[in-house]
Amino acid sequence: QQALSGLVAISVRPADLVDALSDGGAPCTVEQIQARFEDFVTKLTRGKEPSKVRLVIDSGETPGGQS
Repeated sequence: QQALSGLVAISVRPADLVDALSDGGAPCTVEQIQARFEDFVTKLTRGKEPSKVRLVIDSGETPGGQS
């Protein structure tokens, strides 16, 4: 339990991730998509200790499989 104390879970909606990476749907280089991902994560985690952050992909489902 103590190992988990102080962790900050940040929920990430798949649509938000896709929007950040696609930047309007234009083709991009590997470097561009890497930079977009880094920018996205930086914005999500601003003001938080990176070693304490855990990103959680939000599938939109509630326990029991119902959304």
